[in-house]
Amino acid sequence: MLFDDLMLTVGQRFRRPEPRRRVCDLVRGLLAPLPPKNCSTIAVRFATKPQMASRMIAAAVTAGLPCRRVAGDEAYGNDARLAAQLRRLRLGYVLAGAGFGATPD
Repeated sequence: MLFDDLMLTVGQRFRRPEPRRRVCDLVRGLLAPLPPKNCSTIAVRFATKPQMASRMIAAAVTAGLPCRRVAGDEAYGNDARLAAQLRRLRLGYVLAGAGFGATPD
């Protein structure tokens, strides 16, 4: 009952259902009686989009998949670490940056 009350309170702070589900999963994971070795599993599951993309791209390159270019929207373009990794892996990339303000006429 306490968990449901907590989720009702916290869930109202998020408009979209995806963040609500992530918070719910995070709290469930933190409250679950997991052995210490599984804490890293929780941390990996709740990575940012650029962190997840970085891991997937590195795994693809390491596995020898034929990839030469990466494209991403501003969720990825604002992360300097992802761009640095793509340069280290010698992959071409186009990552959008967030726009600020109106463009002049």
